[in-house]
Amino acid sequence: MARTLPLVTAGYVGAYTARSKTLSLPGRAVWSEEGALPFTTTQVAPASSDGAGDPVFTVVFPADTIVSIGPTPNTSTGPRYLCLAGVERTFYAQPGDKLAAVASV
Repeated sequence: MARTLPLVTAGYVGAYTARSKTLSLPGRAVWSEEGALPFTTTQVAPASSDGAGDPVFTVVFPADTIVSIGPTPNTSTGPRYLCLAGVERTFYAQPGDKLAAVASV
């Protein structure tokens, strides 16, 4: 079934042990949100930890989308990424960051 809403998941990369943080697979999820574009998460990236590593956002969008990440993400003037429709992307985040997304024009 095709996705009709964006999905954003925050969590960590790799297994939940200090010696396995170098894995590039999504690991423990902390929360997820979905909503119509334009979209800004209401929750923030979790804190870094010795066991889990640094936080990440994993996203997949139903259409080409512009993404910005930060404490107050701005998809117009801030640093941003292009996410292609249906392609899962993972971005490192700083604790407390949010993710904003708008449709690519």
